[in-house]
Amino acid sequence: MHLVDITMFYAPQSGGVRRYLDAKRNWFLSHTEHQYSLVIPSDCETTENNVHSLPAMRLPFGHGYRFPVISHPWRSKLKALKPDIIEVEDPYRLAWVALSVGKSL
Repeated sequence: MHLVDITMFYAPQSGGVRRYLDAKRNWFLSHTEHQYSLVIPSDCETTENNVHSLPAMRLPFGHGYRFPVISHPWRSKLKALKPDIIEVEDPYRLAWVALSVGKSL
């Protein structure tokens, strides 16, 4: 099984959601054989240890938070990961991206 978490609420200075996702990722790595991936916003596209960062616009006065204005890279990444479960940690644009991808898998 492959679980993918996707959120725009993951920033260098963020708190609760980031801590929750980091703890969840660590738990998956040490307690199960299931695959876990995290898709988060960043200034550029990178992948390291199943953490996939995708470009997103920096929010003014947003303390490092970013908003995924262009949804295509997010949709493409989710499709490429072929998740069995997609969990979305925000109700905004990425929720609609995940819903669309989930219907197509």
